[in-house]
Amino acid sequence: MTIRAIRLTAAVLVCASLLACGGGGGSEPPPATRFVVTPSLATAAPGVGFTVKVAALDAAGNVATSYSGSVRLSSSDGAAVLPAPAPLTNGLQTLSVTMATSGLQTISATDTVTSSLTGQSQSIAVTGPATHLLMTVPAMAFARAAVPITVTALDASNTVVTSFSGSVLITSSDGQALLPTAAVRFVNGSVAFNATLLSIGTQTLTATDTVQASIAGTSPSIDVSAAPAIAITSAALPGGTVGSQYSPRRVCRGYRCFTLYGFSLLASEGLGNFTWAWAAAPGSSLPPGLSLTGNVIGGTPPVGSVGSYHVIVTATDGGTPAAQANFPYTISIVNPAPPFIAPMPGPQGATLNQPYRYQFQVSGFAPFTFTATGALPPGLAPLTSTGLIAGTPASLNLYPITVHATDPAGQESAQTFTIGVFQHGFSPTGSMQTTRWLHTATLLPSGQVLVTGGMASQGSLNSSQIFTPTSGSFVATAALHVARYEHTATLLCDLAAPPCANSKVLVVGGSTDTGLAGSAELYDPTAGTFTLTTGNLATDRVNHSATRLHSGKVLIVGGTGANGAVLASAELFDPATGTFTATAAPMASTRIFHTATLLPSGKVLIAGGVGADGIPLDSAELYNPVTGTFSTIASPMTVARDAHTATLLPGGKVLIAGGAASSKVAAAELYDPATVASAASFTVTGVLVTPRDSHTAVLLPSGQVLIVGGLYQGQFLQHAELYDPATGVFASTGGMQTARIAHTLTSLGSSGHVLVAGGLNGSILNLDNEVVSSAEVYQ
Repeated sequence: MTIRAIRLTAAVLVCASLLACGGGGGSEPPPATRFVVTPSLATAAPGVGFTVKVAALDAAGNVATSYSGSVRLSSSDGAAVLPAPAPLTNGLQTLSVTMATSGLQTISATDTVTSSLTGQSQSIAVTGPATHLLMTVPAMAFARAAVPITVTALDASNTVVTSFSGSVLITSSDGQALLPTAAVRFVNGSVAFNATLLSIGTQTLTATDTVQASIAGTSPSIDVSAAPAIAITSAALPGGTVGSQYSPRRVCRGYRCFTLYGFSLLASEGLGNFTWAWAAAPGSSLPPGLSLTGNVIGGTPPVGSVGSYHVIVTATDGGTPAAQANFPYTISIVNPAPPFIAPMPGPQGATLNQPYRYQFQVSGFAPFTFTATGALPPGLAPLTSTGLIAGTPASLNLYPITVHATDPAGQESAQTFTIGVFQHGFSPTGSMQTTRWLHTATLLPSGQVLVTGGMASQGSLNSSQIFTPTSGSFVATAALHVARYEHTATLLCDLAAPPCANSKVLVVGGSTDTGLAGSAELYDPTAGTFTLTTGNLATDRVNHSATRLHSGKVLIVGGTGANGAVLASAELFDPATGTFTATAAPMASTRIFHTATLLPSGKVLIAGGVGADGIPLDSAELYNPVTGTFSTIASPMTVARDAHTATLLPGGKVLIAGGAASSKVAAAELYDPATVASAASFTVTGVLVTPRDSHTAVLLPSGQVLIVGGLYQGQFLQHAELYDPATGVFASTGGMQTARIAHTLTSLGSSGHVLVAGGLNGSILNLDNEVVSSAEVYQ
């Protein structure tokens, strides 16, 4: 390429970049569309010059550097000294201005040719020297009350002189007024303070400059009236009880409820906030243990403070000087109710030569001191002062004793009990390897017991254990595929009709840590393994019942389903296919916490429970395995109940005992399947020795029914009793070593021994209940 060609190429590139070659394609800078006028200060004094910056801006808000015109300044102050019209250089210019008139003024800039090209400054406060003071006060005030006052320095045009920083003295037409004792100093042209007027009537205040007395001001009139007298508005003081915090009250905030203590004194009228006091003087005394803190009377009256106390309280208001009001009150202090020794459930039965322990439960003013009269069973230590009986009874008999409880106030109550020592009762056996409750326990053909699932102190369990009666020990076996609790476990053969054709155990449903379990699994005692069934439940459920039918199928009934729904549905498990199918029809009622009992006829009695509305049921139904349907029994139970037990008796009747639904939890009744449809199918039988619900029951080889544990008025029970079908009577037997609920009770066969395992020990009101691993055997 020649030098000339290189130069031509370079020229083309330059033209392309500048778009300005050959006189074609160039663009002009954007024109100015407005002016911005910016004074160098926000406040100015008359006759004192300052500068103003004028900038020409284009439509985008950028400085229009191409502007070459001139601007003329004007002002709202007609006497202002302004410069002659001046040009802008590169769109900018700074000009000098002097204002002459006080007030809020503005400055405008306008193009000398195009009047629409203009701009105006923000307001400039032009103030002259302070000439007088403005006092701002309320129109009315109470004597003794602080009155808010504001003083502002103004110039001759009544414009605030923000530069004024002098100080003023305050005087008043009220010669008794409480005023600032020293001069108050202005900041930015004003000052605020309080004064207190004491004289009734029309009053004024005056502020005078300490240097130039002509700078002064007097307030508008203030109508001063007497403050209303203090009125104590709290109600009569409540009485107090020895040993209890004074004036308890229950308060709820949403779903949270708690107890607050103390009585609040209240007053109205007067001035400002109140302070409260009382002084010991003739005719004025607070009860011992009580004090006045702030406006609250609180504390705990001690023993010996019973009586009527007259106290004078004083309310002092916030005025200057303060006003006071005295008010007499009377507080009566009484002793609490005497100790109450609950007659039920009383001491559980003792077992001959087995450890025994019972703690008497008393309500009232604690701590209590216990004594007893009457002979305790030999082998038991005397009743301790804290109410504990313990030892190992060595003689069979019934031993009546009277227990006395005395509270710190010296009040005493007594209650008579009978401690029975029985030949039969519970003795400790080996413990499970894991604490658990809400588990299952199933007697196997080998005579061993399979324990599955449940909950530990936290979380559900998948572990299982085998109890061997001959060794009294638990050993681990295979784990469940699904950790679960409140499930069912059903042996797939009838041990009462040997030989056992199917020794597997069906585990169904329950709850997991994340929801309901719809799965089921089979335990094979020969292989010691669990396998999941071929099919799952049609409906996930918990707290259902499971009953092996004569056909070998298992009937699953009711319980709780998804979202807490109480179920009426039922389904059948077929061991031949490992699947579940719905029954031909559901129950007539939804049910949970019901019982299901296989009758000699092959039908299943479904009794009681709780319906979808949460109301306990007195109805019962029969499941017919031939039709696959349920039919309601015409006559209801004698008592609506749930969390009860139902036990098939040797004669074919069913004993229904206890329950949580009514005050008649001691009631029991018999269902007789032989009654005709027109007759009552349920009849009352004996009354439980210890009322209870959520207990367990099992038929003994003797034909008697053993009832164990459960709840009575929130208390976990150690108590056990026997029902004799021949007499229809319940009688105590030796109780458990440990109070339990949510445990299992399993007959160990012809030996007459019964295994109780695990559960929860404590009280339904106790948040620290203990999950236990212990087990006991009734023999």
